[in-house]
Amino acid sequence: MRKTLAILLTAGALSCWSWAQTQNSAEEQSEKKAQKAAQQDRDRDAANPNGNITITGGPNVAPSNTSATIHWTTSGRAATIVKYGTDANKLDEKSAQPGGERDHNVTLSNLSPGTKYFFAIMTDDNTVRTKGEFQTTGAASATAATAATPATGAKDNITITKGPDVTPTDTGATIHWTTSGTAATIVHYGTDPNNLSQKSYQPGGERDHNVTLSNLSPNTTYYFAILRDDMSERTKSQFQTKPNAAAAAAAPVSGNLAILAGPKLDVVSDRSAIVEWSTAVRSSSVVHFGTDKNNLSQTAEAPWGATTHRVGINSLSPNTTYFLQVESSQAQGTGTGTKSGKIQFTTLAPGSSAKVNPPVIPVQ
Repeated sequence: MRKTLAILLTAGALSCWSWAQTQNSAEEQSEKKAQKAAQQDRDRDAANPNGNITITGGPNVAPSNTSATIHWTTSGRAATIVKYGTDANKLDEKSAQPGGERDHNVTLSNLSPGTKYFFAIMTDDNTVRTKGEFQTTGAASATAATAATPATGAKDNITITKGPDVTPTDTGATIHWTTSGTAATIVHYGTDPNNLSQKSYQPGGERDHNVTLSNLSPNTTYYFAILRDDMSERTKSQFQTKPNAAAAAAAPVSGNLAILAGPKLDVVSDRSAIVEWSTAVRSSSVVHFGTDKNNLSQTAEAPWGATTHRVGINSLSPNTTYFLQVESSQAQGTGTGTKSGKIQFTTLAPGSSAKVNPPVIPVQ
């Protein structure tokens, strides 16, 4: 009897223990499911950048000499995180904005002119959503040009299809040309056509080439040659810088302020544009713009004090025609102001690469 009772007690204890283990296991599984659901609610595509949230526009890059703005849109609210650097395998710089957005804009600052940068748009769990690259405007240092290794062998069959077109100022000049294929961007220049001792070089290969020459002398003839990567000459030409605008600004001024050059479009993308113009004296920098040429109700501006004015316009709509008029006022020495004639431009389709120096269309 005692033996039978002991067996029954043992069986009962084992049954209770088994039931407790089953309950604990069910609770653990329920907790794991809740944690997984919470993670999915936070960023449902975190583990799969090609999953629920996708990039629907861009990324589009609008670079300048020392900065670049990257814009993209997503199908849902997502993190705004960009890693970047000059080494594609080591993106050690980071720019992030708090919160989640569908329309993303990130501005990268303190970049080097004439330099190729690589970037990656990240999810909030540090997974790469997409990658890209861009090159800042301006000229790389002469050291970089000297360090480049010329290619050897026969000359390429690439031809210049447009230009070179030169836009000079008093102390600088921008040279633009296009080629039939990807080619080096190398310019040698100087004041002696037989001794082009100065160099401007941009790494990588392009079809659309822009080189900015700096620290030139006013009112001076310069000669230049566009070279292949084996240092053979592709074409040559010359230009003359403008008279010294700084001297004009320093001298006593009489009469009304005038716009010397522009306005022109430096860069146009699907959602932004950069406008440039110049005046003889320091003054304000304001752009009036809108989609109705008779109602330029929106404005963008830069700080007072420039003679070469450069203003960025942001938050534009893709595939849309805009009209603009620039204004400079509070001129140094006279306090006068002036406005330009109106010009128009059309933003690009979503996802299109930004255009540099597009044609200027006057408004009739």
